[in-house]
Amino acid sequence: MIVSDHEVIVGSNGHILGDIQAMRVVIHGHVEGNIDADRVYIENDGYLLGTVIANQLVVDSGAVFDGESHIKNAKGHG
Repeated sequence: MIVSDHEVIVGSNGHILGDIQAMRVVIHGHVEGNIDADRVYIENDGYLLGTVIANQLVVDSGAVFDGESHIKNAKGHG
C-alpha cells in the first residue's frame, strides 16, 4: 500500500499493483488496486482497475476506468 498525506502521481511509464491512500492521486500510467483519496484524476493516458473512494473523481477522455466508485464520507464509506 502506498500512503501519502499529500499527492501521489503515477507517471505514464508507472505501474502499480496495490492500494493507494492519499489526499490527491493523479494517474497517467497503470494502476491495479483500490484508491482512497479526496481527489482522483485519471488522465487520458491512465488506466485504473479497482475501486475508488473519493470526494471527486475525474476521468479524462481516453482514460480507462474499470471498477466502481463511491463518494467518500457517504454513509457506509470512508
